[in-house]
Amino acid sequence: MIDQIKASDQWSYYQAKSIKSEVAASANRIMRSLPGKAIGEEDSQATARYEKEKEDIKKKAEEDEKSSEQHLDKHVTFS
Repeated sequence: MIDQIKASDQWSYYQAKSIKSEVAASANRIMRSLPGKAIGEEDSQATARYEKEKEDIKKKAEEDEKSSEQHLDKHVTFS
């Protein structure tokens, strides 16, 4: 059950990073559409950083899910 909770927490964290990534990407699109406004290097890097972090978080969440399933299988066998 603990691994299932950990997986759920990781998926929530993944969702938060997805939202942050989308907000950063939207801000970049808005800035590009405004005349005379330049996109900062930091803004462009933020979107890429969020995508990288999402992959790491997704991997951890999937590992926790797999561990949870293995524990559940053992539980079912013993019950």
